[in-house]
Amino acid sequence: DKQLVYLRKVKMKKLDKMIKDSMITLSRSSQDKWTDARFSEVKSSTMTAKGDFGEELTTSVLNELGLEARRVNQGIGEFDIIMGEWLIEHKLATEDSTGSFQFNGIKKNVTYDIVFCLGVSPNDISFTILTKEDAMDLGVSMTKGGTDSFKYSVPLSKMISYNEENVLDELVKLGIVTT
Repeated sequence: DKQLVYLRKVKMKKLDKMIKDSMITLSRSSQDKWTDARFSEVKSSTMTAKGDFGEELTTSVLNELGLEARRVNQGIGEFDIIMGEWLIEHKLATEDSTGSFQFNGIKKNVTYDIVFCLGVSPNDISFTILTKEDAMDLGVSMTKGGTDSFKYSVPLSKMISYNEENVLDELVKLGIVTT
């Protein structure tokens, strides 16, 4: 009996050490690329706050370009921003550990013209724009067998640096605005 108690204590000490070592590993991994990063607050914010941040930023940039954009319905509904005659669904994603973004909840059967995908990295912001046709081609559903909401995954290398000039260039390229 004493030997069994002793073995249990030894095993518990070993287990305690394994737990401690694992906690150190966890601690190191939680101090990832977002620790002390410029946009760490975006990463740690609620989904609603992230959405508001992205919609407000993009609306401000579009207005700075003279494109008369306005947010509608605080992100509730089929689209988030109206720019002239264009209806914009806005999505924000933060960069994951593999250097990619996953834009979630893209619906195919609602009214919008483009999906503006804003990607927030630890210290940079990038974007890409999906036309409604691009969105219709998305094949990865948010739910198994679902047909109402889709996700778009894209690596940082396929995103465009977020600045006024690049946003305007992309809108012109897509035929959304003319210069």
